[in-house]
Amino acid sequence: MNIPVDPGQEYKATLQEVTLRDGKKGPYLMWVFTDEDGTRRVGFTDGELRTGNRTWTWLIMLGVKVEVGLAIDLSLLKSIPCRIFLGVGEETVRMIYRAQPAVVVTPVPVKVEPPKATPTQSADGKTEAEWLFT
Repeated sequence: MNIPVDPGQEYKATLQEVTLRDGKKGPYLMWVFTDEDGTRRVGFTDGELRTGNRTWTWLIMLGVKVEVGLAIDLSLLKSIPCRIFLGVGEETVRMIYRAQPAVVVTPVPVKVEPPKATPTQSADGKTEAEWLFT
């Protein structure tokens, strides 16, 4: 069975900027685009960059290299040609992609500290490791 592709509300656009905002439920990113007609369009993603969330997905769809331990400089995300898709009956951008595969941002390494283990002590003052192995 074949399913035809419906273009829906797809537009050629240029990503103008991405800014971090404070919201009622926490930080979020506001993505501002300008379509071919000069109409300003906006989309919103999570304020955190986490594997699999919408921010991660949009960056991947733009061709940005996203890896754990790297940080993305949002100020470099501008003047990027892309395609945007609006929700049915909405004016908000729901999905984006970059037609030409390219890495548009060089991520910056970030030192990620592993959580520090605090030894558990028993009533006699021994740590858990001392209690188990001595």
